[in-house]
Amino acid sequence: MSPTLKKNLGYVLKGALTQATSGALYLEDLTDIQDEKMKRAARNSGLQRQIKNSGHMYTSDAKRFKANREEQELKKAQTAVDRAEHNKAQFERKIIEERHQELKKAVRDYKARQKYKKQLGVFICRAIKTVRPRVD
Repeated sequence: MSPTLKKNLGYVLKGALTQATSGALYLEDLTDIQDEKMKRAARNSGLQRQIKNSGHMYTSDAKRFKANREEQELKKAQTAVDRAEHNKAQFERKIIEERHQELKKAVRDYKARQKYKKQLGVFICRAIKTVRPRVD
């Protein structure tokens, strides 16, 4: 397999891994939220009368509590989505940083090889001059 194909295949596989990880986190958070919703619905099923410490609960109070609960559920769902996006971004940054380190190492190795070749060439030229002195 050619090095270019390996490199391109590596990019594709890393991207697929990133997408799979973020998708799994998203599905996990989504199922947790749905499970909580179903449990809440099961608890609240049936006819129940609610009484506050100070007396009966009025319709306006119930509507306000329901609106607050829905708002909290939306915040919780948004937090889960934000967490999944943050984890995805962290994973992508980590992969980019690893690739950057690999490239820096490759450049250092290339420069070291070029320097070695240059030194070897100078050494060979000096060796040739000492073996065969110049004839004038």
